[in-house]
Amino acid sequence: MLRSHVRSLDSAVVRRDPGSAVHGAAVGALAGALHAVVVAIGMAWRYHELILPPPAVGRDVLFDPASRLLGLGLGLPGDLFQRFYGPGVLAKTPLIGELLIVNVLLGGLMGLALGAGIGRLLGRRGPAVKAMAFAGGFVAASAILHGIVLLLLEVNQRRSRTLRYYVRTLAERLVQDAGADLIVTALVVVLAIWLAARLGRAWSVRAALGGAVVAAMALIVGQASWPGSAAGAPGITAAARFTTRPTNVVLVSIDSLRADHLHSYGYHRETSPTLDRLAAEGARFATAYSVSSWTLPSHATMLTGLYPFSHGAIESTHRISPRAPTLAAELRRTGFATAGFVSYEFLRRRYGFDVGFDLYDDFTTDLDTEAAERTARTGPLLNEQILPWIDAHRGRPFFLFVHYFDVHWDYDPPAPYDTMFDANYEGPNLRPYLDNPAIHRGMPQRHLDHLIALYDGEIRFTDDVLRQVVESLERSGILDDTLLIVTADHGDEFFEHGDIGHAKTLYDEVIRIPLIIHWPRGIAAGRSIDVPVSLVDLAPTVYELLGLDAPPGLEGESLVPLLVGAERPAKPVYAHLSARKRNHNWAMVRHGSTKYLQHLGKPHAELYDVTADTREQRNRFATARERPAVDALFAWLQEEWTDYRHLSRGEHQIVVDDHNTAKLRALGYVE
Repeated sequence: MLRSHVRSLDSAVVRRDPGSAVHGAAVGALAGALHAVVVAIGMAWRYHELILPPPAVGRDVLFDPASRLLGLGLGLPGDLFQRFYGPGVLAKTPLIGELLIVNVLLGGLMGLALGAGIGRLLGRRGPAVKAMAFAGGFVAASAILHGIVLLLLEVNQRRSRTLRYYVRTLAERLVQDAGADLIVTALVVVLAIWLAARLGRAWSVRAALGGAVVAAMALIVGQASWPGSAAGAPGITAAARFTTRPTNVVLVSIDSLRADHLHSYGYHRETSPTLDRLAAEGARFATAYSVSSWTLPSHATMLTGLYPFSHGAIESTHRISPRAPTLAAELRRTGFATAGFVSYEFLRRRYGFDVGFDLYDDFTTDLDTEAAERTARTGPLLNEQILPWIDAHRGRPFFLFVHYFDVHWDYDPPAPYDTMFDANYEGPNLRPYLDNPAIHRGMPQRHLDHLIALYDGEIRFTDDVLRQVVESLERSGILDDTLLIVTADHGDEFFEHGDIGHAKTLYDEVIRIPLIIHWPRGIAAGRSIDVPVSLVDLAPTVYELLGLDAPPGLEGESLVPLLVGAERPAKPVYAHLSARKRNHNWAMVRHGSTKYLQHLGKPHAELYDVTADTREQRNRFATARERPAVDALFAWLQEEWTDYRHLSRGEHQIVVDDHNTAKLRALGYVE
């Protein structure tokens, strides 16, 4: 009797009373389900040949504001799921299920509120009037959600804007970007009202509301128990056998240093006599890659052996996760004295680089003015601190990390390095780098040649600064017992692909970096290794050379087999750029001689044979399908994003203060 009464009530609500909370929730849930299917199929078709970017990247966020807002509300990074899917329509079918959860949940909540409100305001009006009011309110609520998301995107750019600017921009983007989705929303809510009125008992109100509850439970349980790789892989064992071990470790990073501008890497100028000497006496990796094209994520990977998504430092507001093991912390635990001397804003202790160091000098080069930040020669300032520290610690094992910044723009080397490679230049002043009208795409080749000569002068200047450290180790009698590694975080481009600087692309000019390992007692002199390797391999290599087991979960692989002449199968090399501007958001894999670049903000991909096309000028993506490279990048992105989602938002985010912002602005990293 009671069950019959409830079924009759369900039918009456669905057929006769659009203005009720229960009916509204049911119609909203159905509209959300229809919207999810339409949007997922549309996005899957649009990107059917490419990896689908996360919904919160680029304009696609506007097709799913529910994910964005619910994700923010739950403290998740960016949006609700942010997953990557492989090429092909079928590979993207999980997208339907993910969008279904959030759209059914949000649609049901919106419908519940609208139905209750309409019932109260239009209680005596007919079903047709209530249905029109419901449809209009549902579309209006969706427009408000889009507006909130658009406003968040604008505010997230951290620019000081006027209210008039925000209102105008919001109106323009609602029309241009959100218009298509609002049309879809209007159509599906009308269809949901029509279906609800005709399906009757076959589509129970209780079933619709139950589906929303199940979706909410799936959301909560999924976020709490999603399988990740936080536990990591088994620890790397010190498999290589040496008759001796290094006593000390010195890791030197030279900011913005391209591999192809070093003489030992084939460059025509004598830019690097000290580095050339170390390469001749040790091992030179001819094809080493950074994991990104800017300073923060690259150095964090260098010191942890983790990819950027795993250590968390992928944006200027993110620090290294406290859970990430660092070389300094591990070596100090085993008895090494540890010191770091750095010269750049992105390596300050606020980003977590000081963890494990007995002394972390990020203050010697923390200069007061913007002009000083851009033009100071910081290498000699650091050496005034480094050389005495070496002398004071030569009696015990030590780990020394040094970061030289002078190669980074502005390209303003001191005399005689400023004229060393171009003494007869008579054009405009190119030393102010940022906002210099003389530096632009299409600038005269003679002027560009001089800009490159200034860059080369900075390299030679820094090479001589490094020579002082090498000579100090030599005078102390500990050079042969020291594992000395010299590398870089990224390079700089000079309009090879239409732009200048770095942090914009993942072409070889910005991610192919030098890697030289010098240890006379253990590594044969003059070894040149062509196998592609990555900065993520650096920390595991140090652990194995020292005879230590690496911490569990490292994502790189030791390079020791290559250093001792053993065979090691070629591994894919990955890089990722999460840029401050959405147009510069890329992922990359080098697989054999194939290099595959995928833009993560729009449907664009590039494919190069870097053996035959070393300058990456002939994009073969339209005519060739390299499934191994594409599948490898897809699988890596899925795994890395899972790791990133397991980082607590609070543990790797920092507050960027006015001082920090001013320094980054002086260096051109914020507007």
